[in-house]
Amino acid sequence: MSLKNKFCPRPFEYLEINYPRQGKIPCYACCPSTLPVEIGDISRESSLEMWNSPALIKIRESILDGSYSYCDRDLCPEIKEDRLLDRNYLFDNFHKEIVKNHTTKMQAPKVINFANDRSCNLSCPSCRNESIMLTDGDDYQQLEAIHQQIEKELFPFLDKIILCSAGDPFASKLYRKLLLEMDGQRYPQLKIQIVSNGLLFTPEIWQKMEKIQNNIGDVYISVDASTPEVYSVVRRGGNFTDLLENLKFLAALRKKGALQHLQLDFVVQKNNYHDMPGFIKLGKELGVDRVFFQKIINWGTYTESEFLDQAIWMEQHPEHLQFKKLLSKKCFADPIVKRGNLSEFIDLSLLQKLRKLLGKVKPLRHGYIKARQLFYQQNR
Repeated sequence: MSLKNKFCPRPFEYLEINYPRQGKIPCYACCPSTLPVEIGDISRESSLEMWNSPALIKIRESILDGSYSYCDRDLCPEIKEDRLLDRNYLFDNFHKEIVKNHTTKMQAPKVINFANDRSCNLSCPSCRNESIMLTDGDDYQQLEAIHQQIEKELFPFLDKIILCSAGDPFASKLYRKLLLEMDGQRYPQLKIQIVSNGLLFTPEIWQKMEKIQNNIGDVYISVDASTPEVYSVVRRGGNFTDLLENLKFLAALRKKGALQHLQLDFVVQKNNYHDMPGFIKLGKELGVDRVFFQKIINWGTYTESEFLDQAIWMEQHPEHLQFKKLLSKKCFADPIVKRGNLSEFIDLSLLQKLRKLLGKVKPLRHGYIKARQLFYQQNR
């Protein structure tokens, strides 16, 4: 697939603070699984210094020249699902100016993803081999100081912060402190995206978040199952009954407009792929905006043979044909399904095919692409 006429705004807007390892705290311009290039070390540089580092300048140049040479095209859901913006039909003036002027140096990020604390109440096999909880010591104090630095340097510029893609924001002492103590009125423009396993996202904790409730935008809950039996395997340490109660509460918040977007996430692997249709049904019953499927990634928790045993989408996998047959079911064509990097396996519905064809009709293309871009920006 040629990406010459595509534009990805992420490296121009997004900064991910990753977790400490090997004596540094690396940062990225996208999810490190899809763009695995370190752009700096926030334990040695300020966030604003990193924001125009030589590594990040090169990444931005690769977007502008259409090569996307640092991106993993097979794992990136934006590429696989054809969600990148068409640079001939850009409607955001910020994006237009970047492309027009070939801008590679930016003032400040718009989005910060805090992924620097891996503390979690679960120890899912796809993520870690042991329980991780950081509550004190030098590492904790260092991360707390970095948060204070980022708030001082970047919060006035930010549109969104993400908590968090490395652990759970309610299990983490560091993130929980931010959620319970931050005064949202100081940053009325700032939206908070919560990524959680949902087990600690209770009505009680929601009440304690009263100072930032108006700042909460998107909520993504990692579930990976639709039955207690599968959940107990893929979400080690979790209770499916407790999760369902919290999901019903979050769905009620979404229904009354307290949340802007509610999504359930599913990491596809051999242990759970049979639960995918049930997961779609669960999302529809709850009334969530999207259910999102993505391939399992080896974060170092599996040996190579163990990972290949879980990588059900690979053609050489013994159950690959059963997997493909399952994904031919009508439920996967439902608009609630966000196909991510599994797009090649999930057929488009008739309506989606019609929309795709509509986008190729010249007189209607401009309006169609504008509506499509606005929709995707609201549902990232």
